[in-house]
Amino acid sequence: MKLHIRSLLFILIPFLGNAQVNSEKLDGPYFGVYQQDNGPCLSIEQRTQIQHRLAENRKILLSEGKLPVSRNAIVSFNWPLKQAVGFDYNAIYGISNFVDQDPAFPNQLEDYFCGQRTYDLASGYNHQGVDIFLWPFPWHMVNNEQAEVVAAAAGTIIGKDDGNVDTNCDFSSPNWNAVYVQHVDGSTTWYGHMKNGSLTTKGVGATVQQGEYLGIAASSGSSTGPHLHFETYDSGSNLIDPYFVAGGCNNLNASSWWASQKDYYDSQINTILIHHAPPVFNACPTPATTNIAECYQPGSQVFFAAYYHDQLAGQLSSYKVYRPNGTVYSSWTHASTAAHYQASYWYWFTTLPLSAATGTWTFEVTYAGETVSRNFLVQNSCVLPVALKSFTARKVNKTNARLEWVTESEQENLGFEIERSQDGKLWESIAWIEGLGNSWGEVYYRYDDSAPLTGLNYYRLRQEDFSGKAFFSETRSVEFYLDISGIRIFPNPVAGELNLDVGGAEKLDSEIAIFNASGELVYLAMPDQREILVSQLSPGVYFLETRIGNQRIIKRFVRY
Repeated sequence: MKLHIRSLLFILIPFLGNAQVNSEKLDGPYFGVYQQDNGPCLSIEQRTQIQHRLAENRKILLSEGKLPVSRNAIVSFNWPLKQAVGFDYNAIYGISNFVDQDPAFPNQLEDYFCGQRTYDLASGYNHQGVDIFLWPFPWHMVNNEQAEVVAAAAGTIIGKDDGNVDTNCDFSSPNWNAVYVQHVDGSTTWYGHMKNGSLTTKGVGATVQQGEYLGIAASSGSSTGPHLHFETYDSGSNLIDPYFVAGGCNNLNASSWWASQKDYYDSQINTILIHHAPPVFNACPTPATTNIAECYQPGSQVFFAAYYHDQLAGQLSSYKVYRPNGTVYSSWTHASTAAHYQASYWYWFTTLPLSAATGTWTFEVTYAGETVSRNFLVQNSCVLPVALKSFTARKVNKTNARLEWVTESEQENLGFEIERSQDGKLWESIAWIEGLGNSWGEVYYRYDDSAPLTGLNYYRLRQEDFSGKAFFSETRSVEFYLDISGIRIFPNPVAGELNLDVGGAEKLDSEIAIFNASGELVYLAMPDQREILVSQLSPGVYFLETRIGNQRIIKRFVRY
């Protein structure tokens, strides 16, 4: 379960072979390849501890009747990665490693297809899973939560690991974030290296359906870049390789576990993008400088890039750029001469003429039977407001709310004021984050609110430009119950008089309100009142609410 890129290293050199350019000539191609390091995703000690813990959890769940097993069932996997709603890549992954079928080591490699797309180590480790890496711009995909890990098959959660750093870049054996699912036939799948705080809220013993969300792919544990490690064991705890072909080299099981197995070389365009400058891939874990833009002025340079996984020699790509009226500005073809690239990208660039037609242009690439297109604007002015691509707020632990947002472009952006509200009406400023001023590429921002209010916390961004103009984002909310006051109510359930004990608090800072289950105010008492007669209320569930400082206190009670 170890994976790829010790660093995202791309070789950017002009490569003019096998390219034919018609119409307006473009400069290129230039290309980059995805390089990686391999190492054990788990130490022997970590793997042993996990296996022991899962065995203990199985015993408990079986005793509680929460782990049904039918040995005659057949488990069939769907793909365990899914692109989140709101993104438009054609594909979001590549495969760096399969299971190593050869038990000898080191450098004794054999995957299920009798190839060598796997690894082993001199220490005796043979790769035990499938490594599915994110591509392109993997750190942006992590920050934007673009690649969702989903259950390949239905089952019961028998273990979870969370709370560990998810931006690792080496094999120092830190703990990972993972979900472990046992299927109805007794087999178990491990989903490793996920993002801290992103795991499903379902606990051990809960069931998940095929395709159900489990977390976000990231780089927790021993890892050199964002990916999912997918590892499966049968009901007897024997390692399984989900890939199988007749006449191949899978000695672990006699058939494929995929409902629809992908080809050994799953050649595909991941996406095509338009840049105002070549992308810059920074050292792990710094996100790349994408230099993506959607608007260009006549006379400016435009870079057209296509991103692939499993690109093979001789596979032809056809490229076209269309003007707004549908005529072809430029068309060309190209085929790589390398035997195989796990992940690659190629780009060409042109300088638009000053007479370039304004309007919506289209870049289109056809490869391996698929055509992918992307639009961009050419107009006389590209001064745009800050384009907010995403804005999320989530609880990362019991006392911390994390706000993350991504801008696609920034024009004269002074910065962001983070505002918080208890009711979504009255807002207070809690932080200021400086902007970049002007940027055409994606920029990632994060702020942790370590002192949220009890109850619902509403958040919004107030973006301000250099001229003082301000714009507000949409509102996001996170709910906390942080009762550190020591307040309690008794008896509960209650028929007549409800007593309020304020513990160590000197006073309450608001009136005492009681709401019914529909949220309607049914009783209001003064802050110094400690006995409340509730006999006049109808039987049912109620909520007592008050405040100490900025802490909102909510207590549930039952009137019988």
